[in-house]
Amino acid sequence: MNKRFTLKFLKYITVFFIVNFIFSLIFIGLMTFNLVTNLYTTLSEVGPEYFDSTNMSHTPSERLKNLAKRENAELYFTKKNGDILYPNRLKGQNIKHKVLDNIYNTNTIYTQHNTYFIYIYREQVKSPNITNDSQIKTSQLLDSLSIQDFNRYIFNIDNGKLSFVKNSNFRDYENSYDLGYNFHDANKNFLKITLGFIIFNIVLVAITAFLISKRLTKPLAYYIDWIGNLSEGKLYQPTSNQKRKRKRKKSKRKTYPELDHSLTHLNQQMLSDKFYHNQINYYKSKWISQISHDLKSPLTTIYGYSKLIQTDETSQPYVQLISEKASFMSDLIDSLNQSFDLETQQMKQDKENFPIKATVERIISIIGYQSISLSFNFDEDAQFYGNKLYFERLLINLINNSIEHNDKHPNITIRFTRENNTVIFDYIDDGQGLPQTNINDLINQSYTSKKDRAHHGMGLTIIQDAVHFHDGSIEVCPTAIGVYFHISLIDKT
Repeated sequence: MNKRFTLKFLKYITVFFIVNFIFSLIFIGLMTFNLVTNLYTTLSEVGPEYFDSTNMSHTPSERLKNLAKRENAELYFTKKNGDILYPNRLKGQNIKHKVLDNIYNTNTIYTQHNTYFIYIYREQVKSPNITNDSQIKTSQLLDSLSIQDFNRYIFNIDNGKLSFVKNSNFRDYENSYDLGYNFHDANKNFLKITLGFIIFNIVLVAITAFLISKRLTKPLAYYIDWIGNLSEGKLYQPTSNQKRKRKRKKSKRKTYPELDHSLTHLNQQMLSDKFYHNQINYYKSKWISQISHDLKSPLTTIYGYSKLIQTDETSQPYVQLISEKASFMSDLIDSLNQSFDLETQQMKQDKENFPIKATVERIISIIGYQSISLSFNFDEDAQFYGNKLYFERLLINLINNSIEHNDKHPNITIRFTRENNTVIFDYIDDGQGLPQTNINDLINQSYTSKKDRAHHGMGLTIIQDAVHFHDGSIEVCPTAIGVYFHISLIDKT
């Protein structure tokens, strides 16, 4: 059991780590993708690092397209010489004249794929007329329009002529370790995400520990309640206030099968022992009553004749009679002892008059089950002539079957009626019912709802034996829920 318990615990821990690992990968992947793709909120925040991280060189992403649409800008990808790569409808054309016409509204970003990403704002600032466009190198023009000090040149327009001077603050992207303030913000966000993920893992560990402890300790609480019932003389399994599903009950038994088997066996043994103990007490009291009655007459004779004992010859017959009576008493006691032994071993063959109501109420008290409703449609002191042991075992097996074979303990109703020499009782519960209504088929199959069929399924056989002994009948009546037995026993007084 310890080995299986350890393996079960390891299984739960392994499942936890696998789930945690999968969620970690998904979580980190989603966060990284979200940070990379949604890092920028405006086109002016986009830097060269964005194109390196997304490996973008010829076609803008949907994110950039959405930003351009929102800011009323046109997007282009060009070669270093200005030949357009995107959009496809302008592919092969040179962007030089379009940039000169919108020089104050144009920004460029040089990518590590030797291409330029260009965005031109529509109708923001009117650009002057450039008259020396034939003298301008396209690559130099595009370099001068780079943002974030990545522009190698600074352009200047004087009397319609465009010229360039070197940017003293030029920052070479390849040798720069500063990836922009957005990435600094991203580092802060990653720290927050990491902290959140750690908190998430702590919560996940707590939930897993709770579920594992609940899975392993809840069956123990069930068995503790069961043991408590046994200690109080309630010889049946406990039930929760809410209906337990069948698979949940099987799960308890699967977790601790040895404990379940031992308690089930103990429950059955205690019930059998208590029942048999009551039977022995009954026959013991019967035996004591009989021996007291049978000894009373010889003792009276011994006592009377002992008064007449004399030492002369006339008293010798009386002395002889005393001796004979004493011998008779010894033989009688031996006979009664033998009769008691035989009676307790073959008590199933006995018939006697016994009170029905008192017998039934005593059996209900022995079992200790609370959800039973009794009704007797005859006089309180009405008696039945039959085998008391069979009668009690029939009743105790009916109740035991209802308790043992249902996920939730059912409500039981038993109605007793007497018609001439026949005692009829209707036994009804609201449990899960039987798979079929033919009692003989159920008995032939040794029907039981329990998984361990090797030790169960005899209850209906005992019930039928008791019915047949009294020349009675048993019928399974149709009902919407539970079971309904209609049983008749013949009184042969």
